[in-house]
Amino acid sequence: MRANQFVNVRQLLRDCTERHRDRTAFIIKKEGKYNNISFSDLRTDIDALGTYMLSAGMQGQRIAVIGPNSYEWLLVYLTVVCGVGVIIPLDNGLPDGELLTCLASSEADCIIADRTHKSVLEDLILSGKCNLQRIIYMDELADHIEVGKRRLRYGDRAYIDAPIDNMAMSVLIFTSGTTSRSKAVMLSNLNIASNICALVMHEDIRKDDINLALLPYHHTFGLMGQLVFIYQGATTAFCDGIRHIQKNFREYGVTAFFCVPLIIESLHKNILKKAQSSGKLEKMRKMQSLSRSLMKRGIDIRRTLFRDVIEGLGGKLRLLISGAAAVKPEVISDFHDWGIMAIQGYGMTESSPVIAAENPENLRPGSVGKPIPNVNVMISAPDSEGVGEIMVHGSNVMLGYYREPELTAETIENGWLHTGDYGKIDRDGYLYVTGRKKNVVVLKNGKNVYPEEIEASINTLPYVAESLVFGAGSVENNDEDSIVAAEIVIESGLDINEKTIWDDIKRINSKMPKYKHVKALSITKEPMLRTATAKVKRQLEIEKVKLSNTLKRIR
Repeated sequence: MRANQFVNVRQLLRDCTERHRDRTAFIIKKEGKYNNISFSDLRTDIDALGTYMLSAGMQGQRIAVIGPNSYEWLLVYLTVVCGVGVIIPLDNGLPDGELLTCLASSEADCIIADRTHKSVLEDLILSGKCNLQRIIYMDELADHIEVGKRRLRYGDRAYIDAPIDNMAMSVLIFTSGTTSRSKAVMLSNLNIASNICALVMHEDIRKDDINLALLPYHHTFGLMGQLVFIYQGATTAFCDGIRHIQKNFREYGVTAFFCVPLIIESLHKNILKKAQSSGKLEKMRKMQSLSRSLMKRGIDIRRTLFRDVIEGLGGKLRLLISGAAAVKPEVISDFHDWGIMAIQGYGMTESSPVIAAENPENLRPGSVGKPIPNVNVMISAPDSEGVGEIMVHGSNVMLGYYREPELTAETIENGWLHTGDYGKIDRDGYLYVTGRKKNVVVLKNGKNVYPEEIEASINTLPYVAESLVFGAGSVENNDEDSIVAAEIVIESGLDINEKTIWDDIKRINSKMPKYKHVKALSITKEPMLRTATAKVKRQLEIEKVKLSNTLKRIR
């Protein structure tokens, strides 16, 4: 069966665990020892855990899962999706109050969690404030799997033969809520399977790849990347933490890595800092120029020229795939020069999540690549420059928002998903995301300003770690209805004269139409508030800036 013919996750898993049965699916490190789990083991564990769950009366239940990335977490997700009920992935860092809200609003019957959540979960059950009837801890799963294996040996096929409604809600997942309150998105087996199939056809993931799982599984991008690696027969190891990425690259021989811009840009920064401190930066830049010239003649010796860079990233890294936000163009360019393919994707939870992505055959600076197979994209009500709201149609589009029919009707119109993002498509089919609809600054003269466009220019300044552009009202008794303002976060350890920053902003302003000029600045060294996948919480950050009274008018 070809990848694009699968209509549920169980079909995908049974296919890949059969084809790759003897290959290593996961490397588990515990107390300095390594244990390999094969694809055959994965299939057995899923069937056994599912058999136990049905024998314990959990069929059709809503089962939440919370904890750090682990084999057990993923096992729970796959088991529930493949024939038990509805899985509810939760952010491991949720405050107690938000955890209660998510469990209550999703009407979860059971939660499977790591022990760090024990006291709060048991208090929730005693309080009666949510529907929880059962708590299972991750360290109990091995015993339940053994029970399931015994039942399988005695011929219990209830789970193996359990019917799956491909169009019914199988996943209830909360959005990260960067610009508004968190919403519960309903996804089906078909939604997930179709996105896996599309990515398998679109991206160069290989069975001999080794993946390092860092992005949280409760987030659709991190989870989808993991599922694609599984389907292709690749091996996954678990990251020891963000500070240990490069150590883990070397430890496992990582070849491919799903990540977010913050991670890629941090790796890039470390490489340049090392070259600078060793006096090799100028030589590196000359070698990059030479490499680009040779590439135009069909000669690729990048991984030989930049062997030191490759070795610093473990020696085998060939592919970086980033999502959640845009990566600085110069970062992408440098990685390509060094012989590592760095590509970007675009999507959202409501589209399961990937909508468009680059691949080695489809790279164009500034774009997010082309729509992935079987996903249609159009631009609604484009302006004179072809910019309008990005609309998406396909089997990856969510069922809707849980118990919010009015919001669902506003978001999905005749099968087309309103992404809330502005963008354009060029004549070759490349998609460009110009900004978030909710982030647009509307000036009193009616002009629209896309913050992301200006942020990209500000972020090129060498001392800027990150920036945030937004609309502000009165600044220092100025009575304009709205002006363009910016928060600039200075790189740690740098001391930059305020006048230098203002002069640089004026220089950036001079290259843009007057209505786009940044007229007020807040300068800080304090990192911005972020979600679990490192997206800036824009509204909360803007409120923080305004309350801090640090916004000053540029003169």
